[in-house]
Amino acid sequence: MKTAWERDPFFQPEPESEEPPFVSPVVQSKLAIRAVLSGDLGDLKSLRDDRDKVHSLKVRRSLAIGMSAVDYALKAGDLAALRVLLAEEPEGVKPRVMQPVSRYVGRINYFVMLRVDRIYRVEIGI
Repeated sequence: MKTAWERDPFFQPEPESEEPPFVSPVVQSKLAIRAVLSGDLGDLKSLRDDRDKVHSLKVRRSLAIGMSAVDYALKAGDLAALRVLLAEEPEGVKPRVMQPVSRYVGRINYFVMLRVDRIYRVEIGI
């Protein structure tokens, strides 16, 4: 059975809302923002300890909204959440799961793309 979400489930501040499904380590890391917004320190500590699914607790919300969980905790004045977020990583523990790497593939040659587009338009009769 699929769930129809009315709002973005990753940032619903209600602690009684359903737990969203695992999508990726980066999306799972954004649950730290949800934990700070809802004030759930237990959930924040469990995200800190989950090294298999959580990449970092300091991931930005999106490209348009550049705030992280630390920013939201500072804005709310939540010192307990800040202590959890800014705690030192202990020595000798398992490293966190890696974030997918984006690579620079070079510049686009627009003249070649225009030629391919022109050939495609001729072939389909536009």
